Amino acid sequence: MKRLFFVVAFVLIGQMYGMAQSNRAKFGLSITPLANANVLNTQGILGGASYDWKSSIAFGLIYVQPINNWLDFESGFDVSKHKFIVTAFTHPDDIYSSTRNSTILSIPITLRINFLKYFFVNGGGLFSISPSTEDSALDQQGLGLMAGFGANFNLKSGFSIFVNPYSKFHALINFPAEKGDNYRINENGIRIGVTYTIPSNY
Repeated sequence: MKRLFFVVAFVLIGQMYGMAQSNRAKFGLSITPLANANVLNTQGILGGASYDWKSSIAFGLIYVQPINNWLDFESGFDVSKHKFIVTAFTHPDDIYSSTRNSTILSIPITLRINFLKYFFVNGGGLFSISPSTEDSALDQQGLGLMAGFGANFNLKSGFSIFVNPYSKFHALINFPAEKGDNYRINENGIRIGVTYTIPSNY
């Protein structure tokens, strides 16, 4: 799964480079300082551990390719780090509590619909892996979805500033399917970023 993720990443980089030569593509960076995450027990397992969110932060590389004057293709690479407090009953009278960390690498493949000059809505698919995890329940390898809305402000210098509240639903379809974990991480945040438009004569 990890090998497939990086193959997709390299192919995507090649496509981005090729498309950027002919159109006014945007590349940029983002940070999500305001975020939270929930671990969902999707099959209602009784007696399972509970995961309480403690902290989250995310960073990203952004690629935006205009399709027409109101529709853009979006992709890039995101890294999100989450910390949870795990509580489990090891015995009827004993409660075990510890901290678990989860790092998720994601490739979003989305569309952005622009309207009223400054605003947009975006959404699409999400290809994620967990490069390392302290808990198998937090292993989020698979396909998910994301959706959001926001505002984008273009500057005369070619730079743009945007704000993008979003929700991500990781690993709705697990890879491999037989892995059998019944936990999913849903992530919510407010992404802030800067992009630069590559000149058309580049």
